[in-house]
Amino acid sequence: MAEVIQSTGGVMEVLSEAQSSSAIRESFSEVKSSASVSQHFSEVQMTSSSSSSSSAMSSSTSSSSSTVTKVRRISQTSRGVDGAERTVVQRKTSAIVESYSQVQKSSTIPPAESMPDFELKPRPITAQEGDKVSFKVKVIGKPKPTVAWVRESGKPLSEGTTTYFDTINKQHVLKIKPLSLEDADVYKCVASNDHGDAVYAVSLVVTENPAMDFKKMLKKRNVQTLRREERRPPTEEEMLKILAGADKKDYERICAEHGFTDFRGILKKLKELKRREDVEMVKILKPLQDVTAKADSNVIFETMMELKDPNIKMRWFKDGELLRVQYSLGKYEVKQLGTKHMLCIASVSLKDTGTYSLQVGDKALNAKLTVIDEPLKFVSDLKPMRVTERQTATFEVRLSKKTDVPLVWKCKDKELKRDEKYDMSVSEDGLTYTLRVKDVRPSNTGDYTLSLGDLTATAPLFIERIPIKFACHLKNVRVKEKGKARMECEMSSKDVHIKWLMDGRDITDNPRYIFVREGKHAELIVEDCDLADGGEYSIVCTQDNDAQEYVSSANLTVDERFASVTSGLSDLQCPTGSGAELCVVLNDEKVDGIWLKDGKKVSELSGVQVVKQGAVHKLLFSGVGDEHEGKYTFRANGG
Repeated sequence: MAEVIQSTGGVMEVLSEAQSSSAIRESFSEVKSSASVSQHFSEVQMTSSSSSSSSAMSSSTSSSSSTVTKVRRISQTSRGVDGAERTVVQRKTSAIVESYSQVQKSSTIPPAESMPDFELKPRPITAQEGDKVSFKVKVIGKPKPTVAWVRESGKPLSEGTTTYFDTINKQHVLKIKPLSLEDADVYKCVASNDHGDAVYAVSLVVTENPAMDFKKMLKKRNVQTLRREERRPPTEEEMLKILAGADKKDYERICAEHGFTDFRGILKKLKELKRREDVEMVKILKPLQDVTAKADSNVIFETMMELKDPNIKMRWFKDGELLRVQYSLGKYEVKQLGTKHMLCIASVSLKDTGTYSLQVGDKALNAKLTVIDEPLKFVSDLKPMRVTERQTATFEVRLSKKTDVPLVWKCKDKELKRDEKYDMSVSEDGLTYTLRVKDVRPSNTGDYTLSLGDLTATAPLFIERIPIKFACHLKNVRVKEKGKARMECEMSSKDVHIKWLMDGRDITDNPRYIFVREGKHAELIVEDCDLADGGEYSIVCTQDNDAQEYVSSANLTVDERFASVTSGLSDLQCPTGSGAELCVVLNDEKVDGIWLKDGKKVSELSGVQVVKQGAVHKLLFSGVGDEHEGKYTFRANGG
């Protein structure tokens, strides 16, 4: 069974088909009795999803919203005072509609830019006839989007509709007051920039106000009666209002229909009125000013203005030619900060000289740019560098302007190439050139030169050596006579020259000593020490490009050996011609001694052999005779 939906005063009632006609007649009985108007209503219900299959299809598409639309068609037949019948057909949308769409126009969007989008979205509104409503949106996107409001039906915005930009809340507002049934529609907010469009559509449902219906009908009847009675030509002021919303091509026809004859005069008035409106739309707070700049510098043209319409079209020109900012590869950039509007020009050259204009509606602002091209020179020269070895030396020079002339770095007249040793760079503004010499060594000492065409700059590099340090110094040593002495040290660098001194005398080439050198380690060895080997030993270290001597010293002490007898001599008797042996055992096998007979060295006697076996000392007789008889003594060295 078909349903009839009636909206009165914002209350929705569902009536059966049998009850619909009587209910409708009752709701308008007051109007019918007072105005003698017979009304016929037919209501049609339309839905975007008429079947389960279509609703499934719509739900699978995330970018579109399923909407139900109900349209009331009101057919009114009224009889006026003059007896003539007129039929007026009105449509009123009573559906809740909300949809969003986005269309990309650019194939590629730079990282810093974006398509339009809605940060604050409007919401569908249902209001009663005679109320006032507002739709508010906040849009984002770069470049800044323009915003326009349109009706889905294609009708122009009503006279009671105003659009403006709320500068405090940064919102675009569409305001309608007072509401009429004709304002019911789907309103679209269209945000556009170079990369695409974003559209947000919402419905405005207007419900009837019974208290206003009768007043409107009486007012309309009275106005129609007066127009038929008077039929006088409109005044100039009235004609201006009539033509304000019409196309220029229709001006002459509209004037003729209203019996207005001063066509040229009214056109002149319209132009003057439009000029005044344009002036009021743009208020200049600070005009553009001429700029003089050096080549390769950045320039900013700026003006301050108040705009009543934030969507007014603004364009920049150079010498009358439109600047295509989005295709300038960063050469031009348009910025806005509140009321300040700026054109930024990067790295200007002589070809950028000219007149720059900002067109705002019908208003144009102009300013000149003068570029001064100075000769290339060094703003800062190379400076001598003094650094400690293994550090990084940095040479830097700044030019007065950019140049395409190749730059060459040299050291001792040899061209340098970029590698692990040398790092060459140029600053972002193209004016500062830098050379870094990493991990400098004494071999890197010398003059460094920068050549740029006819310009040259030279500065020396001095290397300060790292002082030699002893990780381990020489230490005092004490040994016994005939012992082995070892003196050693460790230095902070292996790239050093060394020499050894004994009591201030150079012993580096003396074969009496053993010298050992392994990397940072140095060692002196004295074998079979004698009492004469005792003294002060020093190691003297030097390095290239360093006059300083680094010394470490220590003393060697040689102690005389003392031994004691563990097994001594005893008297010996033996027959003539027989062999004999005298033996002494000491407690130190390194101690030597001498044999004496009656106070004289035994070595002077024949037939006698002196033998030393470690700590055992023997005197062997091959055959004793009268000459061997006597007193024998063993004297140990140091004993």
